[in-house]
Amino acid sequence: MQVLVGFPAGGGADLIARAIQTQLGAALGQQIVVRNVTGAGGTIAGQQVVTGNTDGHLAILAPLGAGGVFLPHVRTIPYDLEALRPVCGVYDGPGTLMVAPDSPIRSVHDLISMARERPGALNYGSPGPGSPAHVVMAGFTRAVGIEMEHVPFRGSADIALAMRAGQVQVFTDAFNIGSQLDLRPLAVFRREPLPLAPELPLIREFGYDFEFSIHGGIFVPRGVPEPVFARWQAACRTAVEAPETRDAFRRMAVLPMFMEGAAYAEKLRRDHQAVGEIVRAAGVPRQD
Repeated sequence: MQVLVGFPAGGGADLIARAIQTQLGAALGQQIVVRNVTGAGGTIAGQQVVTGNTDGHLAILAPLGAGGVFLPHVRTIPYDLEALRPVCGVYDGPGTLMVAPDSPIRSVHDLISMARERPGALNYGSPGPGSPAHVVMAGFTRAVGIEMEHVPFRGSADIALAMRAGQVQVFTDAFNIGSQLDLRPLAVFRREPLPLAPELPLIREFGYDFEFSIHGGIFVPRGVPEPVFARWQAACRTAVEAPETRDAFRRMAVLPMFMEGAAYAEKLRRDHQAVGEIVRAAGVPRQD
């Protein structure tokens, strides 16, 4: 059996897939091979699964609904998202507003005050126009009434370097990315405190009531027989709830988040709708 990952080896989604690989294979009674198929924001891997065999031997572990939460609002996806069926939710990477470790910005209040004093002088980075980091920050700046410039980069590591050089002041990504890049968190985009850092304030306290995270799950082609789908879903629960998996997730600074397929599909639908409202309100342009 193969589980595709649409991002490079060593990245967040890849590490998650390899953290559950052994437990998932044991629960399914099959050897699981994790294969990286990179490019186009993960949609090349999604395309391979959509057009692949429906015997249950091919799946994808993908963040944000294999592109379905953010991407359709800003560019065309080369396949019908309904052709992928969610098996389960696996993990949650809570969205976090971050600054460089030596930044003079010590709080969200500092950031808002500084931006109001110098409209347009502060920058926020993202991995590209229309990316989650761009959309979330476009909504945040609009909600709190400040002006900041968006600066696109190739990826999170480049943004972290620019932040240390003072070229970019803030960045929004999953909490674990901030931990990996040694960035300092200011607040989280959650409705309740983050168990990994309960002292962090909630963004909603500053007037932006939007919950954002880089969560991910396993998907199979629609058309996989129901008994096979049920086996995948049961195996996913076993893998995510295994003590070894929870220990690995804790080390990676992500939260385990098992959700059955139907519940995860509903979460993806709600997230997609919420993102669409922000995209329209903030005037984020399409990238087609």
